[in-house]
Amino acid sequence: MNMSPKKFTRQFIAIFQQTPYRWMKEGKKEKVYYDLTVICKSIKQAASDNGFNSIPQFTRFCKKEIGKTPNELKRFVCSVPAKYTN
Repeated sequence: MNMSPKKFTRQFIAIFQQTPYRWMKEGKKEKVYYDLTVICKSIKQAASDNGFNSIPQFTRFCKKEIGKTPNELKRFVCSVPAKYTN
């Protein structure tokens, strides 16, 4: 299939109702959310696995795309019961 980038983008939008860039960001957002809330990966591991070079960059992405910081996501979903001591 031989087509210009502009034609590819138009056809992609016709099929997915969003740009290829937005589609890729949505996929990354879903993977980050899954890694932090379902698998409960560490923030450092989730950032690394999703191609972020730094924790601040990862935090900005989460805040902008998901609306919560990685710590907020983990705090609500992956909280470990407190250990009881005598």
